[in-house]
Amino acid sequence: MSEPITIGINTMKLSDNREEHWVFVRRGDREITPHNYAGHHLNRAEYEVAEWKHVLLGWPKPDLMDPKYADPEDEAPTVTTDATAATHCDAYHVCPNMKEVGGGMDGERYSCAVCGKGYYLDYEEMK
Repeated sequence: MSEPITIGINTMKLSDNREEHWVFVRRGDREITPHNYAGHHLNRAEYEVAEWKHVLLGWPKPDLMDPKYADPEDEAPTVTTDATAATHCDAYHVCPNMKEVGGGMDGERYSCAVCGKGYYLDYEEMK
């Protein structure tokens, strides 16, 4: 096992121009990608890389409170340009501005990025 361990980030560009950052640990021809992060969370991928380097390579332990690992200030989701959804969300169950904001026992909780209305996804209702 004389091959060096390489730890880093591969960035994948998605078809809608978003990015995902995939942390990888590689040794020779073997590789594992333990986690991926959305484009605006490159900082989280960088922190994970620093953690792996600490554990596997003996680098200094990363400081989670270091500003370089802080989440971006603006965490607002991208709003669609669909005029009907952007102005009013009466049919908010099918609103393209929906984003998942948490889980629940009865389903997943969603919230509209434009009007703020929220609901729990009811799987029984969808059948």
